[in-house]
Amino acid sequence: MSCDLHIHSTCSDGAVPIERLAPIAARTGLHAIALSDHDTLLSAQYAYAYTGQDGVELIPAVELTGYDFERQHRVHLLCYYPDVDCPALREHCAIMKERRNACALQSAKELEQLYPQFTTDLAWETTKASGVLFKSGLMQALELLGLTDGSIYGETYHKLFGWNPGASCCIRRSICRCGRCWLPPRQAAARWCLPTPRCIKVCPCCASWRQRAQWTA
Repeated sequence: MSCDLHIHSTCSDGAVPIERLAPIAARTGLHAIALSDHDTLLSAQYAYAYTGQDGVELIPAVELTGYDFERQHRVHLLCYYPDVDCPALREHCAIMKERRNACALQSAKELEQLYPQFTTDLAWETTKASGVLFKSGLMQALELLGLTDGSIYGETYHKLFGWNPGASCCIRRSICRCGRCWLPPRQAAARWCLPTPRCIKVCPCCASWRQRAQWTA
């Protein structure tokens, strides 16, 4: 059985509407995909409502953003089969939506100064499915105007939003209130939670936590 356990849609910073993911997965030979958008319950709710499409099993998931205060490092955790009615999880997603939009609006103002053709209204058009303006949405607006190097995550993206100190429009946002990065998924009563591959690579906290991950259902 082949599956992809980390897929984003336009419910967060993905490029494909959620209803089109299963047909694409079926054509590539996948048997299951996890709809794991950033800090939103939209994709998990969709997967619970439509457990299978085009012969592809849809796994409800969410990629939660957290922060390990002890090691001063942001982390992303993949949370499978979350409880979408969990108050703590809903609060977390609401907080992250507010903070992402606040930071994105600051970046949009800077982009308007850099590129007279760019408008914040154009960028907001990319958020119809999610209500959240991600950096990818800002880049899509620039791409529509022919102001990128032909790729959303190419050289222009890194120049504007990269983590290097010279990035033009990189706004650092505060992350979460929890003292330990694995608190939100535990509160969400998820069956399985794993750090993303990038977090495992760069964060000792995630690498050690992965070894303790267990089925909780």
